[in-house]
Amino acid sequence: MRSTKRVLFGKPGPWGEIQYVRINIEMPDHFVTAHQIVQDETRWFFRGHTEEEVRNLFRHATLTPLQLRSVLDGARWERTTNAVVVIPSRELVLELSPQSRAYIYSVLSGFPENFTQAFPYSFRGNGLSDWMANSGLSAANEKLVRQLFYRRGSSILFSDLPEVLPQLSSVAERIRLVKTLTRRSTVLMSLHVRPGADVTPLVNYWGKAGRAKDLQPLLQSLAQLPDGGDLDIAHLLPPFARKRLYTYPQPADTRGPSMPDCHYTSLNFFNDPVSVSYGGFDEFRKTVDADYHRVEGKPSYGDIFLFVRGGKDVLHSAVYVADDTLFTKNGGSSREPWVLMTLEDLKSIYPDEKPVEVVVLRRKGT
Repeated sequence: MRSTKRVLFGKPGPWGEIQYVRINIEMPDHFVTAHQIVQDETRWFFRGHTEEEVRNLFRHATLTPLQLRSVLDGARWERTTNAVVVIPSRELVLELSPQSRAYIYSVLSGFPENFTQAFPYSFRGNGLSDWMANSGLSAANEKLVRQLFYRRGSSILFSDLPEVLPQLSSVAERIRLVKTLTRRSTVLMSLHVRPGADVTPLVNYWGKAGRAKDLQPLLQSLAQLPDGGDLDIAHLLPPFARKRLYTYPQPADTRGPSMPDCHYTSLNFFNDPVSVSYGGFDEFRKTVDADYHRVEGKPSYGDIFLFVRGGKDVLHSAVYVADDTLFTKNGGSSREPWVLMTLEDLKSIYPDEKPVEVVVLRRKGT
């Protein structure tokens, strides 16, 4: 992309001429639940580890001598049949260096019991100022939060809400923090149609799933304007995506025991009405194996991108829109909205020490 002030200009392609404006959206006030502003005690689960393995982990985490004595205190350890559980002091957690925090949390993130490390708040690595801009937090509280950021891959992460919330004196301040942490970097995306342009290629690209007849008059009307015109990409998306873009899931969106996730979103992109049969990863994999094939060439509108680790673990799926921009919902949490994200930004949400491969799938017969 190239830019002029706040406007970014995409690469021209079969999708036409695309323009972007980067924005951040955050969770509405009434979506912030009591659980998010009153957190339980922090417990670090090391499933499948021996006590000596956990001790060695801490010894290699570049802790200060005082921090190491604190975390190795046996009175703060519990043993279960398949895990070692460490209950760190609040002081220890707050004082960890970014390097120590990243090292320890990279191990903790491998176990779902450590929810805040496995599913941290995250933001693109070059966007720290955007993440915290106009947060409404006091200077002291913002300083405290910034000290707890750590990096993994190209992401900035935050996992220590249980330690920070007791430091905040008011419910309003706690809500402001949660809203700030749930911000998502996204883009407003528009299509520029030049005056007198032949809109047939645009109709062919954007008119999949029987929408060509609806889009052709709209695109043609823009080409007939003396200076051409700009159209928000939302108007080109199918009903499922258009209705949800830049919104958070409502309770009525729930399908089964959890909120709609990335796979539900990817498979329903062109569905109208929405299919309710995609209930989890096993169903997603079954549908993909039956109805999609792998694409080795350039992606096209509606293709599904799979983010795969180690050649087999599917971390995420999203739908390709145009110019390396995807329609995505990043997980089954209510704190995750439906947004448009660049491929680069989306990769940064799934940081890992192992390389993440992007596999492109296309529905058979399209």
